Amino acid sequence: MNAVYVRQSVDKHDSISIEGQIDACLREIGPYPYRIYTDKGFSGKNINRPQFQKLMDDIKSGEISRVFVYKIDRISRAILDFGKIMELFEQYGVEFISHTEKFDTSTPMGKAMLNIIMVFAQLERETIQQRITDNYYSRGEKGFYLGGYPPFGYVKKETTKFGKKTYCYKKVEEEAKIINDIYTSYGIMGRSMNSIARELNQKGIYTRRKEKWSQSAVARILKSPVYACADADVYIYLKNMGAYMNNPVEEYTGKNGCYIYGNAQKRKQLNNYEGDYITLGEHEGIISPDLWLDVQRKRIGRQRHSNIGTGSLSWLQGMVKCRCCGYSCYVKKYSGGHRYFYCRGKRNGVCKASKKMIRCDMLEESAESIINNRIDLFDGIKISEKVNFEINSLKIKISDIETKIERLIRIAGGSDDVSAVYINDELKRLDGEKTKAEKHLEAALMVGGEYFDGQKIKRLFSDGSVEAKKRIASAMIGVIQLDGDDVDIYLK
Repeated sequence: MNAVYVRQSVDKHDSISIEGQIDACLREIGPYPYRIYTDKGFSGKNINRPQFQKLMDDIKSGEISRVFVYKIDRISRAILDFGKIMELFEQYGVEFISHTEKFDTSTPMGKAMLNIIMVFAQLERETIQQRITDNYYSRGEKGFYLGGYPPFGYVKKETTKFGKKTYCYKKVEEEAKIINDIYTSYGIMGRSMNSIARELNQKGIYTRRKEKWSQSAVARILKSPVYACADADVYIYLKNMGAYMNNPVEEYTGKNGCYIYGNAQKRKQLNNYEGDYITLGEHEGIISPDLWLDVQRKRIGRQRHSNIGTGSLSWLQGMVKCRCCGYSCYVKKYSGGHRYFYCRGKRNGVCKASKKMIRCDMLEESAESIINNRIDLFDGIKISEKVNFEINSLKIKISDIETKIERLIRIAGGSDDVSAVYINDELKRLDGEKTKAEKHLEAALMVGGEYFDGQKIKRLFSDGSVEAKKRIASAMIGVIQLDGDDVDIYLK
């Protein structure tokens, strides 16, 4: 079936009428059957026209083999739209004939003209896409809201930025508690993402999109920097993981969360932030920087406490040493369920101490009593905010020095001998400054921290997994030395 498409936006004395367009097209068709599609009073600036859409539907259903128009601009005045229409015609094997321009896609010349038009359509498509992308990244860099659902734990609220209306996140207290529970369960209690998702579903809690929780949904929550009370440590971590940081490190004061944008599909597949952009948001973070970073290290298999042992038979593994030979002690479990610590040096033939063993449950009971007493000493203490501010300032200073050192090393590669001398002197000075700042930071960390909730730590220790108990114990116990029945527990 042949189709005649005619369009006229308004009646003008110098424009050809609907009837005139039809007559011209029918002369091209000759004696063959046809169907007429008429859009009167519609502009050619877009394709939202009722009869044109009906023509498209009939083409897709296979009813039309050729389309005739009086002029190309009757189909569309936008080259991008025209290119898309020609792609659809080609897909369904439909020929296109324009009476005025003698444009016929069934001829070699018509096909050549069509290819030229398609090239320009593609160029316009890419130009528009680049313009949209540039605008998206520009808005993200300035901290404007980039659309989409607000993450679980927040709703969006209207605000202004640089005199323009936009949105930012506002914390929802009830959901923020759930976010905190998710991080605590995974990062401190050592629970799996699947078990966390299962518990949320059992409690009738749904995701932001009103869906049930899954392992991947929990993983997205745990990875997102939107929840971190971002300080200098978070800045350094994100930068080292490949993210482009839009704000200077000095602005990361441990209060606000971050916006992340870039290649979302790539982000799902990788454990880093390569190619992503990070902007410090105006919203309040939910998770402390230490817990957020601990979760990231655990999530990607690089836990901070790599020295606390990997055994699962006792939460003291990795901390127990033989006083005689210095070797670590391992756990052996017997059929009756009893567990004992043995000297690894004895097994390797290097320890001369007696072969006497000690039961795990007895040692764990002693260690737990000491840990609880230590927790009681600090319960309820509020650490000075001044100390925490000093810690973050020192981290910022160290990061700034490292950036200067990296810059000087790059410059040194192309410098002459005289310049190299001055650069080396400056590198030595900066290195000394960095060492001094690191020593101050180490001292400040000994007294820094947040509000200490001893009862919560006790509950986590009592109800937690072996892994959770290991993490808490390793924060307080330096080493446990065994010599037969003689036990010494040294605290940090």
